[in-house]
Amino acid sequence: MLRKIIPTLAALLLPYTSQAATPGAWSKESAGGHVSVGRQLMLGQPLHAPESVPITARATRIQWHISLLTTTLPPNLQIKLCHASACRQLDGLSGKFTPDPSWPANGSYYFIYSVATTGQLRPPLRVVNNGITVNYQ
Repeated sequence: MLRKIIPTLAALLLPYTSQAATPGAWSKESAGGHVSVGRQLMLGQPLHAPESVPITARATRIQWHISLLTTTLPPNLQIKLCHASACRQLDGLSGKFTPDPSWPANGSYYFIYSVATTGQLRPPLRVVNNGITVNYQ
């Protein structure tokens, strides 16, 4: 009896194990916004993973790119990439990093922009668009 049950259970569980082990990637972009005053935060629009990404998938590498209207970066510009429970400080307008294993591949991500100075920003920080590519396993 047990010899018949084990193959049946294995066949039922196979789609779940193969789905979780299958690597993949997704990319999204969104329009930006602007920061015109120092110490002001600007949250980017959420970048949602496609529904096809398995719920158990974990991000293995994240690449980002940001396009600005101006060519001059404001001094003390801080950019973070966040998901529901963590953020990471980004170095520059593009790059990649290996996230902590707790970063999900199937969640939503968003950028946070701020400039750690006081007063009016001249010129203001204008983000044309920002995007990410999430590789997952």
